[in-house]
Amino acid sequence: MTVRRIVTNIATDRISDGHKFYGDLLGLEVVMDHGWIVTFASDQMAPVQVSVASEGGSGSPVPDISIEVDDVDEVYQRAQALGFDIAYPVADKPWGVRRFFVHDPFGKLVNIVSHTDQAICQSRERHRGKQTKDVFRRMPVRTHPLRGKRKAVISAPVFVPDVPDVVRRADHCLGRVSAGKVCLDRSGW
Repeated sequence: MTVRRIVTNIATDRISDGHKFYGDLLGLEVVMDHGWIVTFASDQMAPVQVSVASEGGSGSPVPDISIEVDDVDEVYQRAQALGFDIAYPVADKPWGVRRFFVHDPFGKLVNIVSHTDQAICQSRERHRGKQTKDVFRRMPVRTHPLRGKRKAVISAPVFVPDVPDVVRRADHCLGRVSAGKVCLDRSGW
């Protein structure tokens, strides 16, 4: 048995209030609207996760929802401009995230977060023997047909959420892969 996804359901009698927060602020699109339920989504894929916590870190309350974004500062500025209730200002945390807490229109405390490059590298280092190293070990090195140079090619159906970002982070963390030296082949996806 495999859990394929986890959906957050928020009880409310003011469904239309979700458009400003989840649509305008976070850029999610309405993918289902039956009148009694509206679902906002993006085309991004993410690991299935459930967190259980006694606090939200640094003594803060546990947020109801955590949403990872690529640019937390941009979302923070938009949240302020749209007049949302900021419960915890944007700040860097010692565990490698930059985040802020904001209340959605339904009173839910939402953790808007981005992971720092340092945290990503530390995570990769911790899991190097398990995941990261294995992924790069499975990358066959082949000669590029046009240039005759040896390139690492991802040809297996490996989940890569944001190819340029993965390459940049790999370059930063491993010091041996760079955007100019990696050829990514999605043909097997």
